[in-house]
Amino acid sequence: MNQVTTIIIGTLFGLILSACAGEQTASIKATNQLEILAPYPGFIPISPQGDWAISGNADAVRNQMSMTDLKGRHAMQVKTGEQNFVIVRRTQAMMLATPFLRWDWLMNSHGPGTHPVRLVVGFGGGNPQGSNRGISPFTWLGSQLPPHDRALSVTWEDSALQRGNLLFSHNQKNVVPRYVVRGGRENVGRWFSEFLDLSELYSSAWPNDKFGEVRVMFIGMAVAKSKKPTSALVTNVALTR
Repeated sequence: MNQVTTIIIGTLFGLILSACAGEQTASIKATNQLEILAPYPGFIPISPQGDWAISGNADAVRNQMSMTDLKGRHAMQVKTGEQNFVIVRRTQAMMLATPFLRWDWLMNSHGPGTHPVRLVVGFGGGNPQGSNRGISPFTWLGSQLPPHDRALSVTWEDSALQRGNLLFSHNQKNVVPRYVVRGGRENVGRWFSEFLDLSELYSSAWPNDKFGEVRVMFIGMAVAKSKKPTSALVTNVALTR
C-alpha cells in the first residue's frame, strides 16, 4: 500500500482492492476468504483510505487505536475514551457466498453492561422496504457509514450466561439488534477465536428479507464512549465460506 503524503498510514493489510461505484472494496482471495483486519507490525490506523470509512470523531481513531503484540499475537488495540466512533471496511460480498465471519479477540474488564468495543456488520439488498441508501443504526453517530439497509452489532456482555442471545430494542428508533458472542468477568484478559454464521443470524433477525440478494456491505468496529476506560484487542477478522 502506498504511503499517504499528508498523514502516514503505515503498512495496510496487503489485500487486493477493487473499484466499485467510485469507492474501493476489499476483494476475495483465491482461498475463498476475504480478510478484513489482519494487522501486522507497522500498521498505523491514523486515516484509513480507499476501502475504509470512519463515522464519528476521526481524531479518536488516531488516539484510541494502535498496533500491539500480546501473547504472541499481533492485534489492533482499541481503547475507549470520551468520543464515539465507528471504523469499517467496505466489502460488497454476497452473504450466501461468504456467510461465515471469524475473528480473534481479547476483551479487558469494562464493568456492567455491554463492552463499549464491539464488531459491526452492515448489510444491503435484502430488505424489501430498504433503499440501501443507509440508516443511522447507532444513535450516537451520524450517517457516514457506507450505504446499507440492515446492520448487526456483535457484542461482549458482562455475563457469560447471555452468550448466544440475539437482542432487539423496541424503545429506540434505528437501534440495531445485537448478537452476544461471549462475555463474563471470568473470561476477560484471554484470547478467544470466534466463528459466526452471518446468514443464520440474518435470517433470524429479518426472516422476511430476500436472502439471496443480501450483500455484506461493511465489517468493522464500533467504540462507544465510556466513563471507565477499557480496551479490546482484535485480529484476524475475515469472511469465509
